[in-house]
Amino acid sequence: MILAHRRRMYRLLSLACFAAAVVILAAVGLPERLDYTQLSVVNGQRIAAEIGAFAPPLDLTDMDGQAVKFTPDNHGGTVTVINFWATWCAPCEAEMPALQRLSERYKERGLRVIGVNLGDSIHAVRQWSDRLGLSFTLALDPSGRAAADYRLRGQPTTVIVAADGRIASIIYGPADLAALERFITPLLTEG
Repeated sequence: MILAHRRRMYRLLSLACFAAAVVILAAVGLPERLDYTQLSVVNGQRIAAEIGAFAPPLDLTDMDGQAVKFTPDNHGGTVTVINFWATWCAPCEAEMPALQRLSERYKERGLRVIGVNLGDSIHAVRQWSDRLGLSFTLALDPSGRAAADYRLRGQPTTVIVAADGRIASIIYGPADLAALERFITPLLTEG
């Protein structure tokens, strides 16, 4: 009898807590997602690693120490594909030929492809690039700053940035050429 009474009391208490939570949410609402994901505000525009927001900037170097920069407010109005990868990642290697073909096929229509390596040595990246015949821009992220700014969940991850600097799509996991083309062709200029 006492056990049944306790169960009833716990159920009532649980229902009361749930009802209180619903009332609080209804009164104050949920927070804006960008309030939690934004990195900064540039010229009044929110910078965040999510679809619809301006893409976080990149300030990296390539294997030769040359600057690789991307800023959403000053990237020349080009569609940019930013792919995060590592040499030990088999799915990353599997999608590299598609990224290479994408770069070759759509460069004249205003596409820029940047492959951001996550923490491998310059020697390892160079060997990998040579073996796969990659000619698009490869940038190094040895500190993991770009990975953190883009809130990576794993690699490969591909971020497609429209000509206005806003993130149009994010692909988690390997992407094939058909999927990449489906995302980028509506964003490119005719040509």
